[in-house]
Amino acid sequence: MALLEIQDLSIAFGGVQALADVSMAIEERQIVALIGPNGAGKSTLFNCVTGIYRADRGTIRFGGEDVTKEKPHRVARLGVARTFQNIELFDAMTALDNILAGRHLHMRTGPLAAMAFGRAVVREEVAARRKVEELLDRLDLQFARDVHVMHLPYGVKKKVELARALALEPRLLLLDEPSAGMTSEEKEEMVFVVRDLARDLSITVLLVEHDLAMVRDISERVIVLDHGKKIADGAPEDVTTDVAVVRAYVGDEA
Repeated sequence: MALLEIQDLSIAFGGVQALADVSMAIEERQIVALIGPNGAGKSTLFNCVTGIYRADRGTIRFGGEDVTKEKPHRVARLGVARTFQNIELFDAMTALDNILAGRHLHMRTGPLAAMAFGRAVVREEVAARRKVEELLDRLDLQFARDVHVMHLPYGVKKKVELARALALEPRLLLLDEPSAGMTSEEKEEMVFVVRDLARDLSITVLLVEHDLAMVRDISERVIVLDHGKKIADGAPEDVTTDVAVVRAYVGDEA
């Protein structure tokens, strides 16, 4: 059984069909790239999977459970985390505090217990900070731990957002254009980081990416959307030479 199963997913906004009968299955521990021209429906699909959008029809199953109509916090609790095309961080907070925010689903004590700061709260706080310190080390972010996000370079902000998603301890990690705005060196580093994370933490990765060189380097499989429809699905070397893909996507890059 696949970790993520999408069957005949469709959603429209007004007269625009953002997704039309899209089906795919993502196996555990795979790194899969989702590509296509702007407006193809890639971010829309992410929003449907994470419960931000509710599809008009079709089904989404995660770990065998139907999550088609689940709310975002419920989907996150099941083990789905994501980053965003446009960075969504708390600029006035430090990198450490932004990453700590990703631990909220693992906190079990309520607000009254937190105010009393009893032993259970202390244990949770220590465990949360230990996890965050591990992520700061893993992503080489210790230098930024006490820096307010607004003062960090763009590429570093991308890594902080990735760390926050990892703080949820997801089974499925959705990365929406993780290398956008990065330098060539930062993109190369991101490839190694994502590969290592998938291997070491047994995480399944589905990423949206426009850089085809990065797609070929990082992914085991590529799925292509065009105008809301799936037009290809296969190995990177096969998909990127497919005539329909060249016409819809690669041609736009020429």
